[in-house]
Amino acid sequence: MTEGAGLLQEAVQAAKRGDGGAARSLLLRASESEPGNDLVWLWLAHLSTSPADKASYLRRVLAIHPGHEVARAELADALRSEGVAAAKGGARRRARELLESSIELDDGKEDSWLWLAAVAETKEQRRACLERVLAIDPGHRHALALLDLPELRQAPKAAASPPGEVAAAAGAARRCPLCRGVGFSGARCSWCRSLFALDDLRALVRNAEVDREMVGAGLRRLEGLPGGRDNFDVQLAFGLGLLNLGRIDEGIPHLEIASRLRPDDAVVAAQLDVLKLWRRGRQATARPARRGSVLVVDDSPTVLKLVASSLEPHGFEVTTAAAGLEALARLREKRPNLVLLDINLPGMDGYQVCKIIKADPNLGKVPVVFLSGRGGLFDRMRGRLAGSSEHVQKPFEPQALLALVERFVELRNQVGH
Repeated sequence: MTEGAGLLQEAVQAAKRGDGGAARSLLLRASESEPGNDLVWLWLAHLSTSPADKASYLRRVLAIHPGHEVARAELADALRSEGVAAAKGGARRRARELLESSIELDDGKEDSWLWLAAVAETKEQRRACLERVLAIDPGHRHALALLDLPELRQAPKAAASPPGEVAAAAGAARRCPLCRGVGFSGARCSWCRSLFALDDLRALVRNAEVDREMVGAGLRRLEGLPGGRDNFDVQLAFGLGLLNLGRIDEGIPHLEIASRLRPDDAVVAAQLDVLKLWRRGRQATARPARRGSVLVVDDSPTVLKLVASSLEPHGFEVTTAAAGLEALARLREKRPNLVLLDINLPGMDGYQVCKIIKADPNLGKVPVVFLSGRGGLFDRMRGRLAGSSEHVQKPFEPQALLALVERFVELRNQVGH
């Protein structure tokens, strides 16, 4: 072990004991011994007591590894904190420099733009910064209130960009409400390929071009916006985003909220009614014939929901239970065509439940498939000894699970109960 590595190890132990002073001293010695060790500078940044020192240490990390995402994000935060402190202290020029540097590293934090607006040199720059805040958070009450001031409300529409080259990206160009891509115009975003017109519902809900990953990220951002539940634009964008992903049942409630928030918008109200009628017609024609019943036993609500969503649209009736005793009660009420049984259940485990099922004259012929996070030979052999027909390892693909269930249920239907 090198001297620097040894000092780093001692520093980490001191930090864990809560002795920050000793840890910083050891780390500074380690930095002299191994100036190219990015972990030393990262620990110094974590233990620093001032934003300026933290920024300096994080710059050393980025000098060694320019693509270090953690250092980049933390440096943006440190510069923002230092810029806010400078703004509060009246050092407007220094605050602008620090905030612009923070935005160069991360332009998605509304606080950076809000404080940059506070120290902007012109009304036009201030307005452009506040509009950038609203591009990130359409319901930001502070930015909305400031933009409603007469001096800013009367500012020309084509405002100058905020100071700094990166800040210039926040000009008057329209942004996609989902992916925030600049230059979006018309009915389709040129970045995430989402459609934003309700007049062609078929094209909207069958949008094969949409970038599902980008839209999913946009929906997560909209979901976390403060006040978004009461914002027409947020709810409309959320609903349209879900429709672009084909998630009609989830998208309609958001469009209903948007319609309630702006009842005079006749287009949204009319198209919402059409969308509901279209959904009802589609459901009526797409409802599959009943093919069989499956009992799913798992203490994970996520697994139960995943299995149900994988099987029910294909005509299988799914009953669920979260524990062994509950499963046995369900089996007494109604005998299914197949049991999907988790091994690691609270109380009575899956092996015990399977043995009880197989020992019951009325249930013994019902096939049992084990669900488990372990797929070793020993687990499979133990499952077979308990009476299982097959072993499926979690996590599983919905299509693979559906194929397995179809195989067992069809075989069960052929031989009868």
